[in-house]
Amino acid sequence: MTSFEGRYPLVLGGAWRAPDGSMAVALANIASEPITVPLVMERKEYGMPRRGGIWRLGPSGRQSLGRFEGEHATIPVPLAAREACLVEFGR
Repeated sequence: MTSFEGRYPLVLGGAWRAPDGSMAVALANIASEPITVPLVMERKEYGMPRRGGIWRLGPSGRQSLGRFEGEHATIPVPLAAREACLVEFGR
């Protein structure tokens, strides 16, 4: 077995857009402590609709985080230690 040390982000993420225009961001906290991610989504950069709803999909199911409107959406996403979730943006 080998080991190594390095510096890595505590939260890993990736975004994608569906053919219907909705989009989602997958987030994974690899830290051993809770963290809140300040997720900022730019409408033009990600091809988001001008307005819609935001949902968090995680171990507890799907819950509404509110709505977005305008050129960007800023959402604080709390993640427990070693937790992953999806943040969905849609109409």
